[in-house]
Amino acid sequence: MKARGNSLSNRVLDQIIHNWPAKILSIAAAFLLFFFTNLAQLEERFVTVPLEVQLDRDMAAVSSAPTTVRIGIRGEAGRVSTLREEEFSAFVDFRDMDEPGFARAPVQVSPAGTARGIDPLEIRVEPAEVGLELEYRQSRSVEVVPNIEDNPAPGYELRQSFLTPSAVEIEGPESRVAGIESVSTETVSLAGRRDDFNIRVRLERPDPFVSFPGGDTVDYRGIIEERVVLTTFEDIDITVIDLDTEFDLVNALPSGLIRVQGSQLEIEAVQQDQLRLEITASSITEPGRHELQVRPRVPSGLLTLRFEPQTVELVIERVEDES
Repeated sequence: MKARGNSLSNRVLDQIIHNWPAKILSIAAAFLLFFFTNLAQLEERFVTVPLEVQLDRDMAAVSSAPTTVRIGIRGEAGRVSTLREEEFSAFVDFRDMDEPGFARAPVQVSPAGTARGIDPLEIRVEPAEVGLELEYRQSRSVEVVPNIEDNPAPGYELRQSFLTPSAVEIEGPESRVAGIESVSTETVSLAGRRDDFNIRVRLERPDPFVSFPGGDTVDYRGIIEERVVLTTFEDIDITVIDLDTEFDLVNALPSGLIRVQGSQLEIEAVQQDQLRLEITASSITEPGRHELQVRPRVPSGLLTLRFEPQTVELVIERVEDES
């Protein structure tokens, strides 16, 4: 009975190992068929998402990291195609780096929404890691300088300007922040302006690694006024008025000059014959030599600063009676 059992076992073993190379090849072929069948049912696509760089609050980057990464996602066909970029976030974590120097960290991808419910889901990211040069973070207050261009309308000028605030805080790597004394606004154009104005302008970033933690805009106020100029008019005739008809002026009078102040537009509009130097001779009652004061006459809106001469000698004779 025992011999019969051994014989049966031997026959089963013989059947198993009989032609074993062919049987192993059949098993391998079945496995490969199963693998490629499942493989054909998987789908792969790529999405591009922003990369968030996480730093220790006391550290700042002095080299650039990629702003986006490319994520490859592979999973069940039909489900992968419905995934959106918004369902993936990518970040690189340098928060453990609290000393200056060069550091590397892997890019990590976090699925969200429906992406979490897909299984299997293979995720790979390009680049796989990011390297950054780190420095201690520094902040300081610096002056804001307006960047003015163009000119107001003819005859007008920028009399004053104000910035609010006049200083702002900057923040960044200590080697970059240390060399910055002031920051400039974006261009403020004065072209054609005749009146005061207020605008909000952005600040120009002085370095790509420097930021404005309190905001990157300021208020600019410009005071526009007519330009005031000083001009001297020469060869001005001196006129004698109110001389009694019984007297006659017998000497020649010199020409004079008048120096005035006024707006550029008013000065440019003045004609020479609008300016006069006058002598009032109503006080003369006898012939002879009379030293009289000269008075300037200028158009309204102009201020007389100086004139010459201030006195003139008149030689007066009585008019002869022809009868």
